[in-house]
Amino acid sequence: MEFRQTRYNAANFKGDKMKSIKEVMLSRHSCRKFCSDKLNSELVREILDLARLSPSSCGLEPWRMMIISDPCELKELSVACNSQPQVAECSHAVILIARNDLRVGEAYLERTVRRRANTPQKYEAAMNYFRAKFAGLDDEALMNYATKQLYILAANIANIAEGFDVRSCIMTGFDAAALEKLCALEAKFRPAIVVALGHGEPSKYPHTRYELDEILISRGGSEKR
Repeated sequence: MEFRQTRYNAANFKGDKMKSIKEVMLSRHSCRKFCSDKLNSELVREILDLARLSPSSCGLEPWRMMIISDPCELKELSVACNSQPQVAECSHAVILIARNDLRVGEAYLERTVRRRANTPQKYEAAMNYFRAKFAGLDDEALMNYATKQLYILAANIANIAEGFDVRSCIMTGFDAAALEKLCALEAKFRPAIVVALGHGEPSKYPHTRYELDEILISRGGSEKR
């Protein structure tokens, strides 16, 4: 799929030069306090346009994204997210939504496969593969499969946002029924992750992480204490 970069007015945000991946990983933190300044909507689209290139199992991209930026709607979303204040205070919230219409015969799977399978033989081979892959999986198992992919998407949104000096907070704590009611989607969709975006102060504290040698483990080895 061709990637077309969104064009935006650089005067509306803090420069168009992104941080390096090393700078991003060293500076990104989970923001709990956003300031009142609104993000430029084109910048938010740019972040998501880059994030949509995230990898997914078999390239199925079993996701959709919903943007919430209206202050009243953000307050409503905050209530659904167990009244976490950073949701109400952020500039934009992105709801990541899993989808389970991945069986052979579903329009979404067929459309997705046809993007790459450009001959009848390739298309039939791909459909046979997915027929076997998802055989025996019920709707809930397919939804769980799709939901796992969203964590890759969420991490990339947060890291890309940090590259533009935009703070983020990834959340999976919410009232599922309330969030589903707010999103008002078909049964094949399920909101699974909320990512809050906005301006905020950089963290005053360094990352607290285990050193690499402490998390590497050898086959058949035991964990270091």
